[in-house]
Amino acid sequence: MNRKMVALGLAVCLLPAAGCFDVEQAMTLQKDLSGKAAFSMTVNMEPMVLFMVRMQREMAGQKGEPTAAEIDKARKEFLAFRITDTETTEKTASGSSSSQKKKKKKAASRVVSLRVVPTAAVWVCLENASGKRLIPGQELSADSPKGPYRSSKFHITLGNGNAILRVNGKSTRLRESAEGQGFTITRNGRTTLSPAKRPTCA
Repeated sequence: MNRKMVALGLAVCLLPAAGCFDVEQAMTLQKDLSGKAAFSMTVNMEPMVLFMVRMQREMAGQKGEPTAAEIDKARKEFLAFRITDTETTEKTASGSSSSQKKKKKKAASRVVSLRVVPTAAVWVCLENASGKRLIPGQELSADSPKGPYRSSKFHITLGNGNAILRVNGKSTRLRESAEGQGFTITRNGRTTLSPAKRPTCA
């Protein structure tokens, strides 16, 4: 029993004359005219099954009404189709949800947290993975820590070594230097940048 036959049977079942639907409505009213309304609908699939058996017989060139055995077989096939279709829908929804969770978990595993803590005056230029300036080339004092920021990658330039970089909660003190320093920071660690590759925030 294929999907086209089921769809065609359902279309016939939607006809008012087919008698597939049994609708019940109930209403209870109180003296103050407040109340409750209830609605229920029962679907009888038997006419649809019978219609599909007749269609199959006509397509096969068979004449006459279907036998009880044919109707029973079609009924079982229809029920099996509904169960399989429901299971497929549930598996698809479950698989989609699982896939989204894995993507979120994978994305979260790439994110790194960075906080810049000056120990004295230091010039800082900080960009995230997309090149957005988080600290746009400004001098920070010892009482002006920045962050935490979150990205999959950071590029940072510091005018000297007067800062502590706190990556995912772990602090790293920079080497003392009167010259500029530059780094790329990811969850895998810190890589030193050459002067030509350091962000300038210019």
